[in-house]
Amino acid sequence: MMLEDVFVLRDHDAIGPLFEPDAVLHTTESPGPARGREQIRRFVQDLWGHQTTYLADPRTVLQAQATALIISGRSISVAHRCGSGTWRYAVVLLVPGGIKVGG
Repeated sequence: MMLEDVFVLRDHDAIGPLFEPDAVLHTTESPGPARGREQIRRFVQDLWGHQTTYLADPRTVLQAQATALIISGRSISVAHRCGSGTWRYAVVLLVPGGIKVGG
């Protein structure tokens, strides 16, 4: 399950396992980042309370061994592949209005 699936299904139990234990999630509209699985879980639930949605729109994925940089129209993420082969987010920046590149 990926972050988009969690947002669409609003699956409270699936949030934590998507992230590294010390991951960071931030939006450009929040005062500060959520750090760690529990804060991220509460942060995402708060986003749902404000009717925030997220649909993945990956435009670029750069992978170097067990690390991937994912750039989409509304987010920038860094994911890490664990020893089990499962990918987990380490850093996520959500940009509700979209990411603008260039001038």
